[in-house]
Amino acid sequence: MEKLVASLPLRFHKEVNYTDVPMNFLDIVSSHDIKEQVDRLLIQKSKHWNYEKEYRLILENCRTKLPEKHSIQSFNPEAVDMVFFGLKASSEHKSCLFSKLEGRGILFKEMFADSKGFELFADTGTYSPS
Repeated sequence: MEKLVASLPLRFHKEVNYTDVPMNFLDIVSSHDIKEQVDRLLIQKSKHWNYEKEYRLILENCRTKLPEKHSIQSFNPEAVDMVFFGLKASSEHKSCLFSKLEGRGILFKEMFADSKGFELFADTGTYSPS
């Protein structure tokens, strides 16, 4: 994480705060420190998502460089040590990414859904294209 954080123009980075009490919009806009309130809002999520154990990296001025909905951000490639393929990742996308990152000491894992519930879990082995 340190390599990634050091390589990005971050405004801040924090663990997500999971809560069942949403922030009050009037409290945000009437605050003396609206930036602090917005920062708090950016790291807040419903307790329903607590299983994600999410950590957010909030970039400084990330929307000022490109007008498009999405933008590209460079980072230190040594910061990547593991890739998790989501449930809907196609075999083609997994094979393509695997071939581009192979030989860098990166672990590849696939996510699976619990057949009896909504839980997700990562495979215990390492992914390798067939």
